[in-house]
Parts: sequence; structure tokens; C-alpha cells
Amino acid sequence: MGPGFESQRDHKRLSTLKKLRGFFMPYTYILFSAKLNKYYIGACINLERRFYEHTIGHSKFTRAGIPWELKYKEEYPTLQEA
Repeated sequence: MGPGFESQRDHKRLSTLKKLRGFFMPYTYILFSAKLNKYYIGACINLERRFYEHTIGHSKFTRAGIPWELKYKEEYPTLQEA
């Protein structure tokens, strides 16, 4: 999995986080913006933090769609699978 799904900082920390299995788990998630009438699909290792970043406009790509609603999430064993 390359950059774009997680911040570079998270990619660098991934090996450390693997040791904390259960604390941060990989997710695929789907957001919906009623404002844009569009869905956004992403993957991350800290869903709470990533959703917060989307809702405050941290991501340039999703900034225009604020507010976003979390419509679906699914946990996976690894980020690559998510």
C-alpha cells in the first residue's frame, strides 16, 4: 500500500503499531457527503483519527464535502488487506 491512504507518518510507524495489535486496527471505510452527493472510500489504521481529519478539512480532497457521514467500516488483519 503506497502513500495516499495513510499519512507518511503513519506508514513509518506501522511496524511499531503492529506490536500494539488490537490498539490500532486496519479498516476500510466509506464516507458520504450529502453536500456533494458522493461517497469516499479509504483505508487507515486509526479510524477515529482519520474520520476526525476528514471532518475538519485536513484532507484537501475531502474538504469540499464537509460534513461527512461514516456509512460503513470493516476491520481487517492488515492494512494491505484493508
